[in-house]
Amino acid sequence: TAFSADDEEAAHEILTTFARETTRNLERMQQALDENDADTLCAIAHKMLPTFTMIEAHEAIQPLKDLEQQRDRHVLTEEMIRQAESIIECARNVVREIG
Repeated sequence: TAFSADDEEAAHEILTTFARETTRNLERMQQALDENDADTLCAIAHKMLPTFTMIEAHEAIQPLKDLEQQRDRHVLTEEMIRQAESIIECARNVVREIG
């Protein structure tokens, strides 16, 4: 919210947008897991990494990096599933905190 220049309404809008986009990404990530779609899972991780780095969500950063680096694998592994589950749990907590 540093970009909001102490404007509470702008800060609220930034957080609301982040929470909405994160929720969409979590839904897509869960769908990718359900469909064994490694490519989509890794693409979502790539999309989420910058904002989770910016908010310093340390629990999610390394799993996001790991998934992002596996974009060319095309096969969903047990480790990728564990990483995605860890990301989902962390991201849900972040969204809940924004609530």
